[in-house]
Amino acid sequence: MEGVARTRSRQLTKEAHPNPREPSSRHESREPSLRGPSGAAPTAPAEPLGASRLADPLGTAARLAGAGVAFVQMTVVRAVAPTSAKPGDKAILTEQGEWLGWIGGSCAEPAARRAARQAFLDGQSRLLHLTNDEGHLARSGVELAAMTCYSGGSLEIYVEPHLPQPCLLVFGRSPIAEALCQLGAVMGYRVTAVDLRAGTSARETTLRSLAELPEPMKSSTFAVVASHGHFDVEALEWALRRELAYVGLVSSRKRWPAVLGRLGQLGLGQAAARVRVPAGLALGAARPEEVALSVLSEIVAERRGGSLRAREPAEFAATAALAAAGAASGAELESCCAVSAPAPAAPLSREPRFAALVLAAGLSRRMGSPNKLLLPVDGEPLIRRTVRTVLHTGFDEIVVVLGHEADAVAKALEPLGVSTVYNDAFASGQVSSVRAGLAALATPVDAVMVCLGDQPLLTVSDLGALRRAFAERPHGSIVVPTFAGRRGNPVLLDWASAEETLRRGSNFGCRNFLDENPERVYSWPAQTDHFIRDVDEPADYQALVAQANA
Repeated sequence: MEGVARTRSRQLTKEAHPNPREPSSRHESREPSLRGPSGAAPTAPAEPLGASRLADPLGTAARLAGAGVAFVQMTVVRAVAPTSAKPGDKAILTEQGEWLGWIGGSCAEPAARRAARQAFLDGQSRLLHLTNDEGHLARSGVELAAMTCYSGGSLEIYVEPHLPQPCLLVFGRSPIAEALCQLGAVMGYRVTAVDLRAGTSARETTLRSLAELPEPMKSSTFAVVASHGHFDVEALEWALRRELAYVGLVSSRKRWPAVLGRLGQLGLGQAAARVRVPAGLALGAARPEEVALSVLSEIVAERRGGSLRAREPAEFAATAALAAAGAASGAELESCCAVSAPAPAAPLSREPRFAALVLAAGLSRRMGSPNKLLLPVDGEPLIRRTVRTVLHTGFDEIVVVLGHEADAVAKALEPLGVSTVYNDAFASGQVSSVRAGLAALATPVDAVMVCLGDQPLLTVSDLGALRRAFAERPHGSIVVPTFAGRRGNPVLLDWASAEETLRRGSNFGCRNFLDENPERVYSWPAQTDHFIRDVDEPADYQALVAQANA
């Protein structure tokens, strides 16, 4: 059934024809699903891949929506030459990663894909502005990203998600199952109750056999087994073989190894590592309604990319080992319900994913009594100017590390809404701040930029050029900007180097890593002194103010 669905889905993009503006190969990208495992929904034939414009955008959207396919529609609403895209140009990105239409080439598509990924996660529409014009950075309600084309120009793109109604499958007839059905309906889920026990009473709408269940949309179907031992294995087998977005089991940890052993005998040992057991976040729930709330909270976090702890490799190994042995009993498995970082997402495209750390914890000793990060520059605190530039460059995640005068610095950053982490060891130096920032990142990325908080001369164009240098580097895994023979900041390092830095102990930071691994460093020749200019002493600040007012 799944193979048939994939074949039908490919009909969306089967008949490509050349793009008069760009080679059609630029549009023939493929990504894994943007919202969990790829769905198995059949889709009606729509626009051919590579078309310069969608000939029938409303019809294409209607066919996708009718087939239950999640997609994001992007529309160019404003263009300032030189740009290849024009107002009214549209593109659609489906949850399977199929790209239909045209809103610009390699200068626009990567940023649009990032915005679409976020729209898939939070379900919110947004206005994306691609520009290098610093004068537009203060516009309210607009997300900015660097225009990477050397020719310049700017685009405004309206990004609108179209998501199917999520489906909640509740297996079992129990107080918890009843509470799940009621709360799920209130939250807008399409709820289906399933009770496989013979000779029991049930509502007319309750399905009594697995054969009655239609093939689900993988990425928007969430299954909870709350049958309390009556048909746990049968329900879990059905859900795991369909690779649903979420599979949870309401059960004790002590009982899980026995269930796991039976799943292993069915050849589902590896797949069983995906089961959340006991289902639900660790809220201290006791009553059925509270358990239902904890389970649906976990599902919400799964859908929205919220704060779920990643299951460690050791947990997967333990799960697989128990299943392979067909164990009927064993040691308790640690719950996967604690609140922490989400599991790493599968790569969504070949474009690198970047995170940024901004170090804002220093004691500002050389400046004297005032905290340099709070000094005004062109009408706003210095730290806000630096972080604003980082924010508008379009990083996938940003963390600002606080320490000295943390409350005042956090207040200065409030208008930007960025994530912060407090480094309680800030007085020991920059190494501790780098380590605190790396540890606070929610998801592994391809590369991490480490930026000093006192670099207000950096622009969106500067940081965009640094990211291009990393993507196009001829060698190494760390990019260090240089100007006039001097090393500068920010530094960009790949995730493997960041992880290795964390493993080396509390006194080991990025500078130590660079000194130990010179062969991994690519010294990138920057075109501006912004990368070597920071604010340490009063004279530096006076020169900065004079330049800002010039």
